[in-house]
Amino acid sequence: MIFCSDYFAIIKSFDIGKRAFHIQSNYNYAIISDYDGTVHFIDFFTFEYFKYENAVIPMGGVYDGEYFYIIDNSRSEVLKLSKNTVIKRISLDSRPTKIFYYNSKIYLTSFRTDKVYILDKDLNIKSVSNMPVRSPAIRKANGEIYIPLFHNVIDGAFQTNFLFFNPDKNTYIFNYQNIRFPKDILEKDGKTYVISYFDGALYENALISQKKVANLGAYSNTILNYKEYIVANSLMGGIYYFNPLKKEVFSILDETPIKEISISPDGKYLYAISHIENKLYIIENKTVYQEISVGDYPIDVYAPDNNIVLVLSTDEEKLQIIRRFE
Repeated sequence: MIFCSDYFAIIKSFDIGKRAFHIQSNYNYAIISDYDGTVHFIDFFTFEYFKYENAVIPMGGVYDGEYFYIIDNSRSEVLKLSKNTVIKRISLDSRPTKIFYYNSKIYLTSFRTDKVYILDKDLNIKSVSNMPVRSPAIRKANGEIYIPLFHNVIDGAFQTNFLFFNPDKNTYIFNYQNIRFPKDILEKDGKTYVISYFDGALYENALISQKKVANLGAYSNTILNYKEYIVANSLMGGIYYFNPLKKEVFSILDETPIKEISISPDGKYLYAISHIENKLYIIENKTVYQEISVGDYPIDVYAPDNNIVLVLSTDEEKLQIIRRFE
């Protein structure tokens, strides 16, 4: 550890049920679904906590600043809650897997059958799009929502010629380079980049082409815009930095499998968790200057505020709230 002006420490832990795998956060709330039937709502500023326990397989939730919305995969439902009281619910004709809130719209991905829904805040369905393959993720880049057509290869054969779907415009990004298992997308300096999951290949996307520009490790599920770099995590080990101007790749923590990464809203810090080392790494530029033990199998990290970091540890069954002290 080197001298720095800031210091991070765990200030609060919340007990979360078994099989909790993802943090969702809007405004001042963290929302954790434990998949055994409980959704936890935690105000990470005041530590107010309540839960909803009457779902079967809740796979996510969002908050619009007034109401909470959760999805129940087993019942194929979307629920609108005032705190933990259901005030409206609707049934879908497929099973929701992801929920995302942006620009007063609720986006859902689902399977059996594979569809993308857009809902308003009163749970009116505004549009439904059929997907050519299962596409469980929802990404945001350059102010647009994109659905990666992740399961695009089965037994070595491509199942679709498309790479990403934009549900608001009902348009696709075509897969010119036969990119397998697209996972994430971002915009940097007026250019769009996409990454493939298993090989960690980064591509620069153009109107009628994609060009491979770097390898960012293997099993890379997230790319982020951090200072002059595009950064990616690798489950095989390492955090990779790509400089688009210099076309250079640099990596740190090469022997440490990194499950997920996040960036503080002010762009100063990069946060990384290792599910093998059970640690949160706090990084400025390319230097790790503080490590925090966060319990067994940290699986997700999110920075909703410049001074707050959230870490979910599945085997520990806890959400840790970590504070930055200046």
